[in-house]
Amino acid sequence: MPPKITIVTVVRNSAAILERTIQSVSAQSYPNVEYLVVDGASTDGTLEVIRRNAPHITRWVSEPDLGIADAFNKGALRATGDAILYMNAGDEFADCTSLELLVAGAPSGDRLRQTITYGDSIIVLPSKRCIYADADHQTVCVTSDWKLCHQSALIGIEVQRRFPYDSRLMLQMDHDFWLRCIDAKVEFHSIKQPVCRYWAGGMSGNPRYRVALGMEGYLVRLLNGRRPKTLRTALSLAGTAAIAEGKHRLRELVGDRAFTALKRAAGVAAE
Repeated sequence: MPPKITIVTVVRNSAAILERTIQSVSAQSYPNVEYLVVDGASTDGTLEVIRRNAPHITRWVSEPDLGIADAFNKGALRATGDAILYMNAGDEFADCTSLELLVAGAPSGDRLRQTITYGDSIIVLPSKRCIYADADHQTVCVTSDWKLCHQSALIGIEVQRRFPYDSRLMLQMDHDFWLRCIDAKVEFHSIKQPVCRYWAGGMSGNPRYRVALGMEGYLVRLLNGRRPKTLRTALSLAGTAAIAEGKHRLRELVGDRAFTALKRAAGVAAE
């Protein structure tokens, strides 16, 4: 019997996009999948989508949570597989063989439970333009523009249980998780195949959360020793928040089209 893989989908009020994720999971060619859906007490019809697709779901729960990190941890505690992959509502596998290829590139036996294996991603922007993200876990340490996402990563269950997500973080819990794993010398493996199709524009892509995203990025690097605990770091954190807030206010003031035109004029790639 091939190793059991647990796929966890966390969702809240995403009835319009959840079904494509469930269908993508159920279409996988890999034969030994446990599929868990963790819903944060949705009120928009998400539960109806879950119930309608119940034959494709191993177990599901719907209850209030403390955010995405808390929902991830709930899924991990309920998982019975050798490794776990988080496929959020709206996201999907690149094709029906993606999970099979990912497992084939991972270590076998007990090492699967103790390592992380990841592939590349296809990022779909709100404009529907696709960007191929060539993942490399080492970039997490050196740049804020890293391309390793949990939708394309197979996390050994022993690793996940050792490093639960920090529920104090609203957006950068995966960034924090990767850094802690790297610092603990967890073994990473890479396959040069696209594993997931990640739809940008969720919380991390919402202008309302840009300030929190920038601040959490700095805080995560500070907590994990990537920034010195100095006044200069504190000022940089404040500056990052001010810049993010300024961009958000400017977008509100001039509108999306004018803001995109300004970005292009400034030489910044538009989404």
